[in-house]
Amino acid sequence: MRVLMVNDLPTSRGEGHGGAEVVVERLTVALETQGHQVRLHSRPAPRTGVSKAGAFWDPIEARRLTAVVREFEPDVVHAHNLLRELSSAVLRPLRHLPVVMTVHDLRLAGIVLGQRSLPERLLDGAIKQPLDARAVRRSVRHYVTVGTTAAEVLQRKGFRPVTVIEPLAPDWPAAVTLPSDSSALCFVGRLSPDKGVDVALAAFGALDLPGAQLLIVGEGSERAELQASAPPGVRFLGRLASAELAAVLAGVRAVVVPSLPALRPETSSLTSIEAAWSGRPVLASDDPALEALVTRLGCGIVTRAGDVSALTSAMRQVLTDGDLADRLGADGAATVRATNAPEVIASAYLELYRSVL
Repeated sequence: MRVLMVNDLPTSRGEGHGGAEVVVERLTVALETQGHQVRLHSRPAPRTGVSKAGAFWDPIEARRLTAVVREFEPDVVHAHNLLRELSSAVLRPLRHLPVVMTVHDLRLAGIVLGQRSLPERLLDGAIKQPLDARAVRRSVRHYVTVGTTAAEVLQRKGFRPVTVIEPLAPDWPAAVTLPSDSSALCFVGRLSPDKGVDVALAAFGALDLPGAQLLIVGEGSERAELQASAPPGVRFLGRLASAELAAVLAGVRAVVVPSLPALRPETSSLTSIEAAWSGRPVLASDDPALEALVTRLGCGIVTRAGDVSALTSAMRQVLTDGDLADRLGADGAATVRATNAPEVIASAYLELYRSVL
């Protein structure tokens, strides 16, 4: 099968690289491993300056994609994030093709990021979102969400049919150490207000356990401010390559995912899946999608979003109870390897591709 992936940004780990790009990269490898041909179409980099206006409607990107379609002749088109950078104009040359869209965030349903400025939110809500939704409905045959809560939101907004296919786990070797062998916690993600890194820092600062560490993996607009306010025992590692991240996760006690849904609700949690794959417990906030995933995997402890005291208590619990940490890690690893292994998720997508054909 010939599959054309369409995503705002390439899978190279540059500026703007996030969970959607990781999913595209892993799915591409998994499909190619099974003998299918895959090609990715994207912009080379995020828009800056006046070029940001092209996110509303960019006929130049539509012409570029038209040329790719003519050359590659895909059997199916798998759209991912395309409304941020490419614009919904790229859907026009795809209308004669079977198009599947994985919805990685909820902007299509009108949920605008809370940390953006008021004029940006109003412009998105009044002009861009209705324009995007109309174009998507005309072109997409089947929607995919990476979690059940996002599927419910899309269905309420009239986007149907919707299938839930969770993100792919990494194809990393199994960790050779137990969580109880370490006294380090880890956060992995974008350093922005919605990810709750400040909550993790405050919770860790109140922990007062000798030898405990908190590793912060990722980059973002808040790094300088977070680093300046970090308590002792915190190390900022920046953005890591996949192999480096695998090594870090294999050597920590637990992974902290303190997302703040009031600022930006999650649709799933790639970090939680990676932590479970590495046999590490997850200390998660009660963001609905995050809580549902961690509960299904059986890999962690859920606390109220933004509650520093509750997160401190969860940190202390997992750091002082090695048996609990090892059990949560083992349970999560067993579940995620059965449900989110790359070949399992690739097969689910192939079944969906065949259904729209």
